[in-house]
Amino acid sequence: MAYADLPLISPEIKGLIQGSDYHLILDVGGDDTGTVVLGNFKSFIEGSDYEMLLVVNSYRPFTQSVPQIKQMAQEIENSSRLKVSGIISNPNLSIQTDEDIIKQGHILIKQASQKLNLPIKFICIDKRFSKKIKQENFEEPIFYIKRFMHLPWN
Repeated sequence: MAYADLPLISPEIKGLIQGSDYHLILDVGGDDTGTVVLGNFKSFIEGSDYEMLLVVNSYRPFTQSVPQIKQMAQEIENSSRLKVSGIISNPNLSIQTDEDIIKQGHILIKQASQKLNLPIKFICIDKRFSKKIKQENFEEPIFYIKRFMHLPWN
């Protein structure tokens, strides 16, 4: 059991959630395991000025269509008992990503955003595209990221 993936969040999180001197970001994953645990802190979270953002990669299983994205948002809301307030667009295929993949994937996420009536807070784009893909290419703010994922086969 030492390496089991248990749906637990440290009790210290309660204190961090209640703190108001900073912004706290909790990444609980995109399934009900993390969001059920998040729901345990519902009373503390609802009492704060929170945003629950749904990170969507339109190339991942279960988020490749508007109905799938809508279903995922509903499942997360149901299991956490909290409302999703916005979307983060993160269209990518890891190292296979190119400009067209980003643009095409973002189109689907925009459609889901409109259907769900949720704003896209920003689009995540790998920093390696920062010279090619500029803010004027998108209505939403761009958040350039640097990925640190090292795959075992690389």
